[in-house]
Amino acid sequence: MAAAEPAAADRCAASGLESIRRAIALNGDSEALLTQQAQLLHERAKLAEGLGSSTQQMAYEKQALTAEKRVAELREDARKKSESLPTY
Repeated sequence: MAAAEPAAADRCAASGLESIRRAIALNGDSEALLTQQAQLLHERAKLAEGLGSSTQQMAYEKQALTAEKRVAELREDARKKSESLPTY
C-alpha cells in the first residue's frame, strides 16, 4: 500500500466525521449518526496505528467509546419509553 493511501483514507474519514458532527449539531443525538461516528472513529484509529501514531489511535478509540456509550444510553432510553407505553 502506498503511503498516500492511508493518508487519503484518513482525510476521507475526517470529512465524514465532520459531516456527522454537523448533522448532530443540527438534529441532536441520533442512534444512527452516533453509530456511524463510532465506526469512522474506529477506522481512523486503525489508520493512525498504520501510520505509527499510537497517541492519535488512543484518542480516536476513546472518542469511539464515548459515542458507543451514548448509543447504549439512547437504546436504553428507548427501551424504557417503550416499556412504559400502555398495551391494549
